[in-house]
Amino acid sequence: MFKRRGESDVPQQPQIDLHAERVALEELVRKAEAAAGPLQALVSQSLQGRATLETLSAEQQRLDSVAADVRRAVEDLNQARLMVSTTLAEIESARSSAAEARAAQADLRELATRTRADADAATDMVRDVNLKLQGFTKLQELARQVEERTASLNALAEHVTQKAKVLELQKGTIEQAVLESHRVTEMVRTMEAQVASLEAASRRGVNVEEIVDRVETALRQSSQQLQVVEQHRDALAADVSALDRQRAGLTEFVKQHEDRVAGSRRDLDAQQTRVSRLQQSVAEIERAHQAMAARVPEVDQLRERLAALSSQVAEYDARAAEFAGKMASLEEIHDHLVSVDEMSRRATWQMESLKNARLDLEELRRDIEQFYREQSEAQQLRDRLASERAALESFLERMGAFAVQVPELDERMGAIKSKLSIVDEGTAKATNLVAIADDLDRRMTRVAGQQQFVERVEARVNALNVLTADIDKKLDDQTRRRAEVDSLKNLCDAVGIQVTDIRQKLDGIGQTQTKLQPLAESVASLRTDVERVQSRLASALQDQAMLTSQERRISAMLESIRAIGSESSERLVQAQTLTASLGKSESIKDALVKELAAVQGRQREVAGQLETADAQMKALDATVRALEQRHDQLAFSEKRIATFESKIGELRGATETIERRIQDVVSRDETVQSIRREVEGVQEVSARSKADLAHLEAQRGDVVSLRASVDELLATARVTEQRIREINAQRRMVDEVQLKASVTKNMLEDVRMHLETVSDQKAVLEHALDQIARLEGISRDAQATLRELQTERELAQRIERSIQTLRTRTAIPEDKRNLG
Repeated sequence: MFKRRGESDVPQQPQIDLHAERVALEELVRKAEAAAGPLQALVSQSLQGRATLETLSAEQQRLDSVAADVRRAVEDLNQARLMVSTTLAEIESARSSAAEARAAQADLRELATRTRADADAATDMVRDVNLKLQGFTKLQELARQVEERTASLNALAEHVTQKAKVLELQKGTIEQAVLESHRVTEMVRTMEAQVASLEAASRRGVNVEEIVDRVETALRQSSQQLQVVEQHRDALAADVSALDRQRAGLTEFVKQHEDRVAGSRRDLDAQQTRVSRLQQSVAEIERAHQAMAARVPEVDQLRERLAALSSQVAEYDARAAEFAGKMASLEEIHDHLVSVDEMSRRATWQMESLKNARLDLEELRRDIEQFYREQSEAQQLRDRLASERAALESFLERMGAFAVQVPELDERMGAIKSKLSIVDEGTAKATNLVAIADDLDRRMTRVAGQQQFVERVEARVNALNVLTADIDKKLDDQTRRRAEVDSLKNLCDAVGIQVTDIRQKLDGIGQTQTKLQPLAESVASLRTDVERVQSRLASALQDQAMLTSQERRISAMLESIRAIGSESSERLVQAQTLTASLGKSESIKDALVKELAAVQGRQREVAGQLETADAQMKALDATVRALEQRHDQLAFSEKRIATFESKIGELRGATETIERRIQDVVSRDETVQSIRREVEGVQEVSARSKADLAHLEAQRGDVVSLRASVDELLATARVTEQRIREINAQRRMVDEVQLKASVTKNMLEDVRMHLETVSDQKAVLEHALDQIARLEGISRDAQATLRELQTERELAQRIERSIQTLRTRTAIPEDKRNLG
């Protein structure tokens, strides 16, 4: 008991470590979910950006409200600065959350390695449990044999009680037979005295008449004595018939017992059938032995052979039980292998389906990226064609109004110069967004790499579930076997009561046996006296022809006396066989008493097992309370997640405002394009002005002044062209940013999908940890039960060895008795 408690206390430390690791894992999962909020916001932003890009084509035709749009753009850009600062702060928080997610992934890897090691240890323990449970089938076979033996002993005890009653009834008749034998001996002695007198008369040579008279008187007396002897012989014949009936009843009981033994062993091997045949042959030999008393040594040899054969049969029974246990274990192993094959097929199918789905997703992602590229190129071409067409149509009209619009253009150029700084800030933010998108891509690749590991963990958890189901089945079998042990205890108690009754009856039979021993001695002495009388009568009546008739009568009487002596010897042999069977029953009774003591020891061990089971149930209740506390903690964490989701909703509103600002920036880009077209019109106007200068050569003074103004206009035109080139370059950058935004949108969608899978995998890991803790408790219970079963098996083996030794010991005295 102390050793078992120590063993149950040692493996509690890894369970506490698993609990701490599980708590840490839950915290890391909460942090990952908190980090997933900004990512979802970015996903929604990318979706809205896509919608805005689709509306750009419709808003490109609205070029009338240029000035109002520029003023609004200034105000919106100021607001955008504030929003961008907030988004930068959110991006920094997202980076910190990403770092925490990386740390959580590292912790998950460590936890997965530990769970893998624990799962391997659990599989080893379950394998050991299966190997040790193979010997339990032998215990079942032994219990079945004990039940059969108890049933046969019950029947034998009932029959012995019946026979004891019959023997008690026949005790009076046996005593009468003893008295009659004494009388016969007295008569034989008188006859011997008469024969001695006849011999003396023959030696003396007395007259024949006197001898005849004496012989006639002796014959008369002998005839009277013979009548008395015949009466006694009739009484002995009645006693012998009663003994024959008893013998017939005993033989019928032996036949019935043999039939029961044969019926109980029909289901065994060919060796057991051979043993039953040998038993039948032994029974026939015993019957022949009753008819032929001269073959006693051969019977002893046959009994020795039967003892050797019984030992061989016991060995064959043990081997058959071992083979049956091995076959049961092989069937269980086959079932486990079939289940493992099915699980491996499912796992391979799932892996193939996941690989195909991943390839399809990658192809779809490439197609979408190519589609967005082609769409952006088509939009650029459409914008260029529309701008060139509008430029060609409005070139002639705007050249006339160019001179009037020059001061307005100067003002606009100043406003554009002031706004170029805002455009530079937007490009810097776009580069930051590109860097964030690249970082997200790298994280997605890492998450995809860890997905296979999570799938392996799921497969291992499924295998552990199968093992727990098997262990539950085995525990149910053990409870059923415990009920069988209780029933066996009740049977053993009943057998003990019957054994006490048999012991009392055996004591009575021993007393009757002691009374029968002087009868056997008297019969032997009577036989010797009869032989002596016969020899004397033969020597006395050789020369007397007149006494032939009397001699015939005396010979018939002697023959009857010999028959009576042979029958009495047969009865003595039967009494000896009865005493031998009683000795066997006493040995069986002692063996049953020992088996009862062993069963009581097993009951004590079962009570200790029940106490250990109660302690384990208390430990399970403590674990259930801890799980309830964890459930409360999870509810609190869910509340915190709800607050976090509300914050995410606020961030989504902010992203919508940012998207509006982006739309305004796009509209301002259209105004820049219109400015560029106006600059082209200015160039056309300058060309026309060159033609007009040809008309104004005469007026050089005016021309000089106009030339200075024209030079200034050209310088401004060059500056405007340079600005237009810069605006085009920035427009290209904006297009690239849009493409990257679409890519980030797709990546964010993938990230959202992977986060959903991570949440599912989190639940699977929690379930796996619960199953591992349960398996550890079950494995400890199984180890304790296996130790107890091992002790029971050793006790059963000791009992079998003691039974075999008792059988050999009882067989040796029986042989000695038969020889005696």
